[in-house]
Amino acid sequence: MWWTMWTGIIAGRSAVALRRRVAIAIWTVSLALFPTSSRALTCGQSLTANTRLTADLVCSDSEGPVLAAPGITLDLAGYEIRCTKGSPCSAGGSGALAGVVLAAPDTTVRGPGRITGFLVGVWDVGEQVPGTTVERLIIDGTGPVYAHGIYGIENIRSNVVFGCGTALRLLDNALSVQDNLIAESDLGVDIAGHTAASVLKLIHNRIVACGVGLSLGPGSSVNSNQRAIRHNILIGNTDDLIDQSDTNDIPLATNVCVNLHPLSTSGMCSTSPILPDWPSFKP
Repeated sequence: MWWTMWTGIIAGRSAVALRRRVAIAIWTVSLALFPTSSRALTCGQSLTANTRLTADLVCSDSEGPVLAAPGITLDLAGYEIRCTKGSPCSAGGSGALAGVVLAAPDTTVRGPGRITGFLVGVWDVGEQVPGTTVERLIIDGTGPVYAHGIYGIENIRSNVVFGCGTALRLLDNALSVQDNLIAESDLGVDIAGHTAASVLKLIHNRIVACGVGLSLGPGSSVNSNQRAIRHNILIGNTDDLIDQSDTNDIPLATNVCVNLHPLSTSGMCSTSPILPDWPSFKP
């Protein structure tokens, strides 16, 4: 019996050691395949590898980091990218100055973290760069000169964007805008120039205390085959919907409006606002 117990203990320890070796090997391979550099950055710096902030980044006369290589991620790791109030990065000039610029396909900027004070929070410099993603950020405009929170990005998930001229400006490349809190901006979500062929899912967002909650811009063509605008909550906006699109047959009654303003557009929301079961939201 003692021999059976002893061999069992040895076998158990061997199995644990084997699992540890396998885990270490997997971790080593993952580091080799997807290396991440943790370092302090400079304003306007071009990034060509995965990068994680190790300190706040404060800019005055230039934009923030530029993601210049395909497939890389900038992780704010709880830190802040900030434009000094009243400096050129908050007022623009010859071109938009952004807290983070996505200049290559399949690039991602990820929180937790905050971008504040820039003319544009996160900007797709080509305005049609494929595969761009912004997730789990707080983007704070903090003033009327702030033009856009997030501009031209494909996938926008679980962010808090407030205090902007336009919180989210969606171009023809926009695919998924989900689980965001958008607040206290002149315009919450601007769907600008979408063609009938483009695809967009605008789902489970909260749009609160904006001048206009949702705008379907001139020249856009929105249809239910390609787009879903549903299960969003709009609270306290002066106007929930301004529809200037060429065509629009999206059913909007699955959205919920809690609004007493007389300018709120009828038909945007359900007449009996019962809040759906929302996913947890932790930016």
